[in-house]
Amino acid sequence: HRVKMIMPYSSYKKRLIVILSHIVKCCGEVQWDRSVCAECEVRILKCSRLMKRSQISMLHYVKLVREAIMAESDESDGSGI
Repeated sequence: HRVKMIMPYSSYKKRLIVILSHIVKCCGEVQWDRSVCAECEVRILKCSRLMKRSQISMLHYVKLVREAIMAESDESDGSGI
């Protein structure tokens, strides 16, 4: 049987932010109850799996979502989305 690799939290965080910013770029924002495209649905599932594995709390996750959104809006230098 395979030994589950336990990644350090920082690499989970990096991966989550990457996935989240994809969702933000693609569907505008990250909301579980709002309709997102099929690709983003998969991404959100990936996020929740990562969250379970890394035991990130929902509150912390929301912070990461905000970080991802901020990173996105910084990149687009406020030229309207």
